Amino acid sequence: MRTPLSRAAGLGAAGEGAGHWWMQRVTSVALVPLALWLGFSLAGLPDFSRAGVLVWMGEPLTTALLLMFLIVSCYHMALGLRVIIEDYVHLAALKVSAIVLVELGSLLVALVGIVSVLRAYF
Repeated sequence: MRTPLSRAAGLGAAGEGAGHWWMQRVTSVALVPLALWLGFSLAGLPDFSRAGVLVWMGEPLTTALLLMFLIVSCYHMALGLRVIIEDYVHLAALKVSAIVLVELGSLLVALVGIVSVLRAYF
């Protein structure tokens, strides 16, 4: 005979979920003003020619905000996809490989975006 407490001991959270949950919320809150800025900035462009967009991207404030948007959105995406994988993929090997692929893919997307924005700046 075991008590309910002894049956539940060791079955709780691993203690790492709170930090992950907070980062998901922080990145989502940060994305709201960044996405609004991006939308209004793009809507305010006189034309979407390559030259016009490169001039817009070459401004220092625009470059900094675009880099912040890229980094925060890619990190937010990786956090969200990791939760989905952890919740719905039940095979351990598949779960680990999917998480690694998502994190590497998110990093690759962020790096390509950062290089693209910096090339427009310089």
